[in-house]
Amino acid sequence: MSFKNICKFLIIFAFFVSFNMNFNVFASEIENLSFFSPDILNKNNITKISEYFWFPMKNAEQKSRELIINNGKISRETHYDAESNVLKEIYNNYKGDHLFNVTESDWQGVTTIGTVYYKKSGKISNKMITKSYFKGKDNFKNDSELYIYNDKMKITSIVYNEINLKSGKNDENKTIVFQYFFYDDKGNLIEIQKYDSKKNNTSNEFFKYSKNNIVTEKQLLDPKGELIEKIEYEYDNKNLLTKSSTYNKSNKATKIKKYKYEFKTGAEKNNNNEKFVPKKMKK
Repeated sequence: MSFKNICKFLIIFAFFVSFNMNFNVFASEIENLSFFSPDILNKNNITKISEYFWFPMKNAEQKSRELIINNGKISRETHYDAESNVLKEIYNNYKGDHLFNVTESDWQGVTTIGTVYYKKSGKISNKMITKSYFKGKDNFKNDSELYIYNDKMKITSIVYNEINLKSGKNDENKTIVFQYFFYDDKGNLIEIQKYDSKKNNTSNEFFKYSKNNIVTEKQLLDPKGELIEKIEYEYDNKNLLTKSSTYNKSNKATKIKKYKYEFKTGAEKNNNNEKFVPKKMKK
């Protein structure tokens, strides 16, 4: 399927998915694959992960989000503001091992996203994610994300597109970001290169690992190779992420995240049939 045909497909598909499907991909998918993968969640019988922000300059802590785990997969994600008011809820729906659609609700309304997988030789070769949200009367906005995989099911590139729909007329489709992923011989993600719509390199991320192949540090560099920020990761004796510390280029801590876990006991059962119930959100 050519890129031009894919773009046409996206416009049609966005209307068919209506406002029933959603996905929070731009940042969280890579994070979830790295630290909260199904293997890690299943192995440790995790049922809930709570994330907290700590701001060193303000000496203040706030709850950031909560992840509910069912059968080794993130089924619900709730985001909070500084007063612990719910800002956004995300419900993930799966078909087998693959995420099929997500429903997201925030104070602006309900956003919808659908995921379509394409297979080659029995393996997923790429997937297309469309994100549609209402911006006002007769004004819609659609985003799309095209993920390309290698034969080892590793993401090699992501193309982000933006399609604006106004009064039923299609605006120009815009490719806004390209990302390329590189791995070492062990399959560890070691570098992400990001480019803008004109193919200019805007930033690069580099990852460092321990002897146990656990991410210990991520560095964000500008195109000239100058450090923008770095994140250091800490783990418990089960190799579960417990803390991440973000430092600016002057090596001053700007944000710290802490993680707390809840685990399944023998008497507990996972509920994999959570229903999406929109809640009144704080503006």
